[in-house]
Amino acid sequence: MYKALCLFRDQWAHIKPVEAILKQDVEFVYEAIWNESIIDEVKPDIVIGINEFHWEVAKCYKKAQRLNIPTLTLQDGILEWRFMFQNEMYDGNVNGVPMHQPVLANKYACLGLNLANIIAGLGNTNRIEVTGMPKLDSIGIVPLQPNQINTAKVLVITAAKPWFDDSQKKVVLQMLQDIKSYFENKTAFQITWRITKLLDKELNVNTTFSKKDSLEIAEQIRAHDIVISTTSTAMLEAMRLGKPVAKIDYFNLPDMLQTVWNIRHKEDFDAVLQQMMSITSQQAWYQNFLLNAQCVNDSLASRRVADLVKAMIVFSKNNPIEELPTKMVNIGRENLVFEFPSNFYPQRKNYNRTDIEWLQAENVRLELRSSFLQKQLERRGLRNMLLSGYSKILKKIRK
Repeated sequence: MYKALCLFRDQWAHIKPVEAILKQDVEFVYEAIWNESIIDEVKPDIVIGINEFHWEVAKCYKKAQRLNIPTLTLQDGILEWRFMFQNEMYDGNVNGVPMHQPVLANKYACLGLNLANIIAGLGNTNRIEVTGMPKLDSIGIVPLQPNQINTAKVLVITAAKPWFDDSQKKVVLQMLQDIKSYFENKTAFQITWRITKLLDKELNVNTTFSKKDSLEIAEQIRAHDIVISTTSTAMLEAMRLGKPVAKIDYFNLPDMLQTVWNIRHKEDFDAVLQQMMSITSQQAWYQNFLLNAQCVNDSLASRRVADLVKAMIVFSKNNPIEELPTKMVNIGRENLVFEFPSNFYPQRKNYNRTDIEWLQAENVRLELRSSFLQKQLERRGLRNMLLSGYSKILKKIRK
């Protein structure tokens, strides 16, 4: 049996589903004290981590790689510009090393294609594998559908860390105060707050947040019609559960996580909420499409990570880990979200026809009709040209 050393102190939901799949082949050993000597004690066949910014994790990875033991990091959430580039932890100059520049593990298991491309663009092309997020496998999948409602239960969510300095905190507080002010006298809406970092005290509201747990937040999302969130992984969870999601973001920075609906200043509330109360087929399709581009939208992420773990171990037994193949996990076009015109344009009845012979006959009739109309236009064009010339001749004669 192989052995996986897991450098985890929390966030078990990211790795436990993978362990459940591999329990017959791989023993998972969990360590909260990340001393590089643990590599010699455990003698793992692979080392798996969740956060690379810890100095101790970096040292453990380095020690393992010197021994030709492969290392794997699981992405634990979305990317956000402020978190990566306006955060002292990753400033790259004084207080911390740049995030993902480079990825330290031999492989990095990403949520989806868009986020993988961003991380690959930082010089990590050969290290990136698109797997999806194992902890989301258990919450289910409900595609967003076109809908029209007159009243709505609205869930307001913040990220676990919605700001990274005092100037950002002021903006976040203003965003939330604008939400509160907008909904105060709106009887069509019932508001629930799931906000962190004692923000409930600052805003004088009640919060439903008790712990950072996908099952807790999934239950709360299911009970609501609309979600408004600061940039956070919770946005993907809400999309996955078929709820329309609006991102509130006053920072005007590059957008690493896209949504159909965006609130960039308080004047946007009316238009955005009206649209979210009357969702079109196109808007529903686009949110479903964005979700799958940003986080693979199926229940196979745990299986993909498990397959990746085993493939990395097997490869390392006979090859240098520096030569690990690219794209050891295959995510292809079958995971894109397609939509048929019949769902966009229900008034066009022919889109619903599936009888090939009928469609072919109809196409012949339309070709004949088009040819007839084209000849008519040509005749009328010649007639109009002759009339125009005749008119010009008459004018000259009259002169």
